[in-house]
Amino acid sequence: TISLFSLPMTVSDPIIIGLPEELNTGALLPLQDSLPFVSVADIEAFRIGATRYMAVAKQCSGASCHFTKVGRTVIGQHNVPSAIYTWGPDNSFQQIQTLETYGAVDVEYFSYVDGKETGGEELKHFLVFASLVGTAGFSSPPPVTMWVWDKGRFILRQSIPADAARSVNVIPRYNDVLLCISHAGPTNAVEVRRLVKGSYRAVDESSLEVVWIPSQFLEVVQLIPADRPMNAVMYYPDGLAKPYIAISN
Repeated sequence: TISLFSLPMTVSDPIIIGLPEELNTGALLPLQDSLPFVSVADIEAFRIGATRYMAVAKQCSGASCHFTKVGRTVIGQHNVPSAIYTWGPDNSFQQIQTLETYGAVDVEYFSYVDGKETGGEELKHFLVFASLVGTAGFSSPPPVTMWVWDKGRFILRQSIPADAARSVNVIPRYNDVLLCISHAGPTNAVEVRRLVKGSYRAVDESSLEVVWIPSQFLEVVQLIPADRPMNAVMYYPDGLAKPYIAISN
């Protein structure tokens, strides 16, 4: 916020950004849906080994479904699974898997050196989806879901309770992974969670049973009050060790 009574600000010269004269279509992504007008809310590209993949978060079906009042409130229009595509040898995208999401609005990829149940560590690949509308509309918001790559496909690892999640943001740093969730429902807050590494440990403090618990975002670090947050992004400014969060309300 700049006070109108403050001294004039000195603004540095603008940075000129050179843009290409033309962008050419390299490939078209067929959605392969029987429903017309499937609305895609987000796309996340990533690699696993030498193979390129793309996660597509599908929000709803129907023309302008996420703009019209009917599209936002009709429950059945959000029953659209998201999908995983891979870049094939014929230079085209091929769908290899669908994921059960409901009104998905955001997807994030991250990798993490995780503990193994048989001992040691290995690099794991994850996707996190935010979904806005539940099976009973806004009265039953769906959870944020985390999926892990296992034997050539993503399987559900964790469901995190959410309140009309509008965005998810994951930031790994020094083997510490934080998840930021924007709750746009009555909770009106941005939630920060930390990934707890997979290990053998007791189910709870009163239990004597030790079992293998895979890595999950179990630790709630902070709940930051907001005003119907649409997006929240965590970042580390250059040279600083502590993360910052930018929130759009």
